[in-house]
Amino acid sequence: MKSSTFQNILLLNIFLGSSLLSWAETPTANPAYPSLTTASSGSEALEKIREGNLRFQKKLTDAPTPTVDFLKRLAAAQKPHTIILSCSDSRVPPEIIFDQGIGTLFTVRTAGMSLDSNVIGSLEYAIQHLQSRHVVILGHTSCGAVKATLDLLDGHPTNTEASTSLRELLGDLQPRLQGFKGQPRSQQLREESTTNTQGIVQDLLERSALIRREHQAGKLKLTPAIYSLETGKVTFL
Repeated sequence: MKSSTFQNILLLNIFLGSSLLSWAETPTANPAYPSLTTASSGSEALEKIREGNLRFQKKLTDAPTPTVDFLKRLAAAQKPHTIILSCSDSRVPPEIIFDQGIGTLFTVRTAGMSLDSNVIGSLEYAIQHLQSRHVVILGHTSCGAVKATLDLLDGHPTNTEASTSLRELLGDLQPRLQGFKGQPRSQQLREESTTNTQGIVQDLLERSALIRREHQAGKLKLTPAIYSLETGKVTFL
């Protein structure tokens, strides 16, 4: 990465408040990050994100010229260095836990990292058209989708009967977690989530000719990883 580009990204991070330290402040100390609060209605939730965008715009207005110019260049083109396939869990925001700025990550998120043609197609788009050469498959501890799949395998489905789409989502995870059927569960489901994450790497290689070809040619790196909700640490597998 060129020095000037790095400096611009650093400035953008500073002035847009995307550092992990800013995020980790308590809601009382920093009302811009009310991560431990809830909304009593959809309208209240809409107002929270509307106000958040206004704060974001103000930061841009107050930012120095090089930062604003860099954001304008990003609007014209993107070249993210890494693709993140992660769970949709609200506690696992890739840009924050990897302390990355705007334009650096191409993120694709589904519950439990469930795969379908849309997910795989999104990854292929970033590889083929954006020239990204690294994919991180990011699972996490205490994953709700992993737990729901294990419950389903053990014959104790929870709130999945009424949703065909949810059953299909969990159905994608089942083959990767089949070996845990009827077994005691590990602490924070770490072992099960690790197996699911590593299995996704193999599934991507089997289900995507483009990913398989680029990986075999040494042009694409696939990195499975597990994020700990309890410590904030990412373990690369």
